[in-house]
Amino acid sequence: MKTPSYFEQLFGFEKTAFFSKYWETSLLQAKSENLKKLVGSLDLDFLLRINAKGIECDDFMVIRNGFYCRKSVYMESGQASLALLRQLYEEEQATLYLRQVEKYDPALRAICRVLDDELYPATVNACLFLSNSQQRAFGAHFDTHDALVVQVGGSKRWQIWPSIVNEVASMEAPKYYTNRVEKIVAHAPPVYDRVLYEGDVLYMPRCTIHRVLPTGTHSSHLNFWLKPKPLANFLGEKNGR
Repeated sequence: MKTPSYFEQLFGFEKTAFFSKYWETSLLQAKSENLKKLVGSLDLDFLLRINAKGIECDDFMVIRNGFYCRKSVYMESGQASLALLRQLYEEEQATLYLRQVEKYDPALRAICRVLDDELYPATVNACLFLSNSQQRAFGAHFDTHDALVVQVGGSKRWQIWPSIVNEVASMEAPKYYTNRVEKIVAHAPPVYDRVLYEGDVLYMPRCTIHRVLPTGTHSSHLNFWLKPKPLANFLGEKNGR
């Protein structure tokens, strides 16, 4: 019997079928039966331990009611205050957001390196979102990378609209499309509206509009970014240029 690839063990779907049927085109939901064994419990204590060792300033953010908090709100003497972070998370319902978590955790670094090998030439980075029960982190938006969302603990409600990749002209473009996103969300129902629970996996192609809502419980989810191969329009070569 063929041994499942690490990609298949982590995300719960067969790699060849994923790339032939869904990659860059369609949503896909699956279930990871090996999640806890592979990534462990990525909770508040995990994030506080990483912060205690030191995190690059640009990699860590605190979000309340859809806005990034000023660093001064939770930094003391150049370092994040663990007591303030705990208060923001537990009492003020803030979302804690760590980008490139593989830089700080050996287990996740190993996972990303194996995925890099299996998914070459795509590269893989991971980010971690910890959120409490009531507040949302962001409004409707899109990202310019493909994403594999893994619900590690708790639950989150995901509302999704179609990808607008054909309209996007730059890898740095999301902020320039705010009005377009708001218009789409206001005039069309989501094509996907479901709650993800522990072990659920969701694949979204790049430039897929999405909105993530609280469900009344805590949530911990990893977002694995699959950096795409260059697109012609991202390189300024659209229409033969």
